[in-house]
Amino acid sequence: MKKADYQLIAYIGIVLGVLFLLGGLWAYYYRGWLGGPEFVYPIKEYGVPLFVGGVALLVIGIAFLWRAREEK
Repeated sequence: MKKADYQLIAYIGIVLGVLFLLGGLWAYYYRGWLGGPEFVYPIKEYGVPLFVGGVALLVIGIAFLWRAREEK
């Protein structure tokens, strides 16, 4: 693959990883104004898998970014 392909995959992975991390944290800790705990309770069980998925996507994105920098 070309350097641009690795960079594209890396940036997509990093952006999705950050979004999943933030979504996981929001789902797990949010107690705010959108209906309180009743609104969040069905979503709370997805907080940890979203967080773990976000970490995995960040690691993949960083690995592809590192690979793109090595590509000549």
